[in-house]
Amino acid sequence: MTTQTTKTAIIKTECVFPPISIRDLDWEATKDGYEPGDPLGRGSTEKRAIKDLAEQYADKTGCCETCGEDEFSPNIEAFEISGKIVCDECADEIFEDNSQFGVGA
Repeated sequence: MTTQTTKTAIIKTECVFPPISIRDLDWEATKDGYEPGDPLGRGSTEKRAIKDLAEQYADKTGCCETCGEDEFSPNIEAFEISGKIVCDECADEIFEDNSQFGVGA
């Protein structure tokens, strides 16, 4: 199992390698505190499972958690860092807040 720890969220990924011939479900991704009924991302790779999880949360929330924009694609990198479903514009703020050196370093 791989765990990605961030300042505000933890996304857990695991290679489950089910005993089936289709490799599209090898990886699972969940947010910390996962309980049955919560979104569960699945994919052929770890990245795809995280993307699937982000898209499920986007469908559940229906809008960017920061600005409220309702027609957007979730920014997967920002989701990995913060666990928040945000648009590309709001993702820049998350990247800035989580950068190691900040602006102008």
